[in-house]
Amino acid sequence: INAGGSGSVSTGGSVDVQGCSYKTFMNRKPHSFNETEGVVGLKRWFEKMEQVFEICKCTEDDKVKFAMCTLEGRALTAYAAAPAEGRGYAGNLPRCNRCNSHHNVQCPPKCRKCQRTGHQEKDFRVRPLQD
Repeated sequence: INAGGSGSVSTGGSVDVQGCSYKTFMNRKPHSFNETEGVVGLKRWFEKMEQVFEICKCTEDDKVKFAMCTLEGRALTAYAAAPAEGRGYAGNLPRCNRCNSHHNVQCPPKCRKCQRTGHQEKDFRVRPLQD
């Protein structure tokens, strides 16, 4: 508790240790990134985001959340589609018990002799040995 009786802790001046809010972050008008800007645009976006984070005193967790809010178009889609560590499958298709992959349709039967899909054991033909 500081001298004013509030629960936030400040060091020196008016720096709030709790980090910044999304509203504070957006008031700084951070630059949005769209994939059409290319590598140079991405580098500039990183530099501007770092400046905004430093001014707002954002925590590491807030930096990730807030930065993702500034992605647009395919840049946002690429971030959302990238697999996160330890997250595994993120889609909504059910896991098939037969083939252990995710899909809606029934798996085609496997041949018991050659273990290939598309035909059954009764249709299996042995290829003649070549001399």
